[in-house]
Amino acid sequence: MKLFPHPKKSKSKLLEEFVGKQILDLSHKHPIDINHDLTKFPWPISENSYDLIICQHLLEHLPDMPSTLEELNRITKPGGKIFIEAPHFTRFEAHHHLNHCHRFSFGFFDYFIKGNPFYKTDFHIADKYIYFDDLMFFLGIGFLANLFPRQYEKSLAFMFPATSFQITLFVDK
Repeated sequence: MKLFPHPKKSKSKLLEEFVGKQILDLSHKHPIDINHDLTKFPWPISENSYDLIICQHLLEHLPDMPSTLEELNRITKPGGKIFIEAPHFTRFEAHHHLNHCHRFSFGFFDYFIKGNPFYKTDFHIADKYIYFDDLMFFLGIGFLANLFPRQYEKSLAFMFPATSFQITLFVDK
């Protein structure tokens, strides 16, 4: 059992918030709710279909990140949320896994917020967090990294690697 912050806790809170609503789970480690090659656009899903979309350990495997995020934006209802978890760029597996196309940092999704004329996304960042194992969090590394994420990633990230990165995007269409 995890004593400190963990993506499962954030996901559980979102699932409670969206109970009884349309939820699409696109997590890589679980069965995918749709039978479609996610690198082919558009996906066979109607616009504004889901209130919550969960993408755990999936986006790092998809090569066209702008198109993928635009597609997630398209199929999410106004006021919906997208929960994303991926390995942080400092995690060994982020570089070791042959199928990983992307490595994620704290500011990776900042380019996709609403108002950027280069992408068709209507996102606001509702929440984001860098996760660590319990020892690193107990030593205060997790607290400091999330308090000062840019400084952590520039100076300390490879001395104290994180396990994963999580962001929740609010869709404001």
